[in-house]
Amino acid sequence: MVAAGAWVLTAALPLAAHAQSQESPYRVGVLALGSAASSAADVQALRDELARLGYSERRNLVLAFRFADERADNLPVLAADLVRLQVDAIVTISTAAAQAAKLATTSIPIVMAGSANPVRLGLVASLAHPGFNVTGVTNNPGPEIILKQLQLLKQASPTISRVAMITMRDPVEDAAFASIEQNGTQLGVVPIAVVFDR
Repeated sequence: MVAAGAWVLTAALPLAAHAQSQESPYRVGVLALGSAASSAADVQALRDELARLGYSERRNLVLAFRFADERADNLPVLAADLVRLQVDAIVTISTAAAQAAKLATTSIPIVMAGSANPVRLGLVASLAHPGFNVTGVTNNPGPEIILKQLQLLKQASPTISRVAMITMRDPVEDAAFASIEQNGTQLGVVPIAVVFDR
């Protein structure tokens, strides 16, 4: 997930620092909802992919990490801190981090390394044309994609009448399931939610 975000980030860096001298490194803020420990795999994937693309912390890159330790109320302060540091770009790990970064700046490029429902939440104008100063990848574009998947499943196996959706208690997941419930009947499919708590 973060590797794709790193690829998008490499496109944003030259645009973000077009007047920057060749000698000064790019400064990238990383804003995560989780802790340093829980975000370790994502952080390593980001470092590895940036290194593969020619960005090294020893040479031309400075990474500034801010972890909210699973407290979403910490994110606005941490995002504002990255803006004060005048980083060239901000990589966000989680939808909540992307929302906090977007509220903190309208000029620094923000790269989402995974998000949920970015159009409905106002993070981007559309998936095809994000607009604003936010781009990146999403692991859940919204309920519409789930409905499309359900349609494809029904085409592949027309006799299917019940489909289980493994979900968690979350507003985005709830909206996705509600959308399937509303539209499943026209496809002749009864959705069943299998809910687990984190």
